[in-house]
Amino acid sequence: MSGTGDDGFTLLEMLVTLAVVGLVASIGFPVVQSSFDRLELDRAVTDTRYAVRSARALAISRGQRVQLVRLEDGSLSAAGTVFAAAPAKSVTITLPTVGLTFYPGGEALAGEVALRARGTERRIVVRADGLVE
Repeated sequence: MSGTGDDGFTLLEMLVTLAVVGLVASIGFPVVQSSFDRLELDRAVTDTRYAVRSARALAISRGQRVQLVRLEDGSLSAAGTVFAAAPAKSVTITLPTVGLTFYPGGEALAGEVALRARGTERRIVVRADGLVE
């Protein structure tokens, strides 16, 4: 049966198949990438909220003023304790210039934290009573 010509795929069939696979992959990749970016941003928001609440709790428990600041590597720290590791490279965190300040009674110097990832922005608002919105 080797003379029938049905022993495999032709070069043209292989090239068409590869072109279709490449087209589907090029359409799907941006969707997958944006999903990963959204997950990284969500994680950074969760970590930042934790850091803000932890800095407030630290001010209350120590009975002293505490500032939450962004370190050079992007992590968030208060009173020498790192509360949130640096976010993914696609995420940018912007704190007020002086950081977020919390007082022993739990109050805060109200401010906002902006988190951005490839065109998407989320904001965390710290009210004067120290609570997070």
